[in-house]
Amino acid sequence: MKADEDQAKLMRGKIGMDLAGLFAFPWVIVVMAILSGVILPVILHHGLLFWFGMALLFAGVGVALFTYARFPLYRQGKFLAWGSGAISPERRAAYRWAWRLVLIAVSIQLVLIGITR
Repeated sequence: MKADEDQAKLMRGKIGMDLAGLFAFPWVIVVMAILSGVILPVILHHGLLFWFGMALLFAGVGVALFTYARFPLYRQGKFLAWGSGAISPERRAAYRWAWRLVLIAVSIQLVLIGITR
């Protein structure tokens, strides 16, 4: 009986997060399309497409590494664990590299914002 209750709690957490992701995904696409329509002409006008592309590349690889490092936690239903303590030791390096790449991408974006103003 205890195992059934634990499984039910785990499933409730997964369904809630799945539904949140399902409803949020189309809005993320809409927001990204609007931002791209606003940002891309400015980036092209200043000739900074290469750096914009590099920032997107770093961010994409960082998010992929972040997902890879945290995937076992997601499978366990732990969506809100902070820090690298809950991550297995063999995936901590990927987690740290993910944060480094995302911070580099944010830094490049901030520099681009400063240049285009």
